[in-house]
Amino acid sequence: MKPKILILDEPTSDLDPKGKIEVVETITKLKEASKMTIILVEHNPDVMMRFADRLAVLHEGSLVAIGKPSEIYSNRELTSRYNIYTPEVSDLSEYFSIDEKPKLEIPTTAFSVKRETIGEKLPIISLNDVSFSYEDGTKALKNINLRIEKGSLVALVGQNGSGKSTLSKIISGILAPTSGTMEIAG
Repeated sequence: MKPKILILDEPTSDLDPKGKIEVVETITKLKEASKMTIILVEHNPDVMMRFADRLAVLHEGSLVAIGKPSEIYSNRELTSRYNIYTPEVSDLSEYFSIDEKPKLEIPTTAFSVKRETIGEKLPIISLNDVSFSYEDGTKALKNINLRIEKGSLVALVGQNGSGKSTLSKIISGILAPTSGTMEIAG
């Protein structure tokens, strides 16, 4: 059995630092060797910064941001508003160099950009306006739109009760969305 998608809910929870590193290194090796898509529910920002291709930030059942870990963690308004814990300063130093200064070159002639659609990564999972309410009326997810490409490692982040585990259960087929659509390719 070779699954195309692996969903892990807090796989490093309650592990000592060495155990966390071993689990994450194993997940990373698995991803690289199999080109498997991995969805990781995780609170540890150090794990997400080092290993996730993208972070999907959930708050009160809504997807409020999605991007590269460096983009999410460098957005102070976002991290402050949604109480996203950032990695330790010493860990961030390897991702944000203070010695490098971006160079901006302004062309003197007009130009146009033609985007090639051939070769774009196709989504293995696509959620369109997915919502979910529990039987007691609790609205866990609200109009989630999310596209996950084949072979990526996406971490779902957010405070307790933000909908991370519910979303992972919908993607895995344990729960069905109350509304919206989900497509899984392959």
